[in-house]
Amino acid sequence: MKEKDDNMVMYNFSGCELNDINLVSCGYEKCTPDKIVGPRKWLGTLIHYVEDGKGFVQKKGKTYSLEKGDVFVINFGETVKYYPDENDPWLYRWISFSGALVSEFSNLPAVFKYDGAIFREICDICASDSITANKGILISSVILRWYSELYPLMNKSPNIIMDIKKYIDNNYMYSITVNRIAKQMNMSRSYLAKSFKEHSGFSIHEYLTFVRMNKAKYYLEAKKNVSETAYLCGYTEPSNFSRMFKKFFGVSPQYYRESQSE
Repeated sequence: MKEKDDNMVMYNFSGCELNDINLVSCGYEKCTPDKIVGPRKWLGTLIHYVEDGKGFVQKKGKTYSLEKGDVFVINFGETVKYYPDENDPWLYRWISFSGALVSEFSNLPAVFKYDGAIFREICDICASDSITANKGILISSVILRWYSELYPLMNKSPNIIMDIKKYIDNNYMYSITVNRIAKQMNMSRSYLAKSFKEHSGFSIHEYLTFVRMNKAKYYLEAKKNVSETAYLCGYTEPSNFSRMFKKFFGVSPQYYRESQSE
């Protein structure tokens, strides 16, 4: 059954009885700035994709800031509130489903990056007049395919800190940003930064600086000059490197280099 108003299109399904995935509803909505959902307890699994704009999700005492390309997951039994950014309200697509595999989706990060193709494919199936078979079953099979694509991500969270550290350890000499790491890890920038801070005690920037400064000591001890050491450690301006080195170790890199020959 299709429901529609000026800002939203929603498709409701019933009688779709697959053991693994049963589609409940799907659709898309261009939210007005005052559109607030919740807080409420959800009795199914609901996954949103932010196609445009920005918004916020509150769950388990945390507030996540989302933007275009982010996916957020609401699991069965969770109490969640979500709402658009007042200045750039989001347009999102969603799918809601039940079934035996619902618990597996709870292993996903609360927020992660995705290209949104699956959500558009599902809405296209719903809108198609040429598909006369049970659309709910067809869409459920699409969700099962998506499940297989997401499976590695479902088991990624416990190891994400080690993955970030390994990435920084191997790429400290390049221009690294949190956005770049988030894209590499296929995760939301805000979720990635918060998770790293919570589990490691450092911000990503602090850990990157820690790695770069210790590598700098190695290069200076090997008699690399200050400018060369700066570039080898990912700094484009030697003066910025020198300030950070002195802040970190209490002496200038030139003084540290010369002290190693004494």
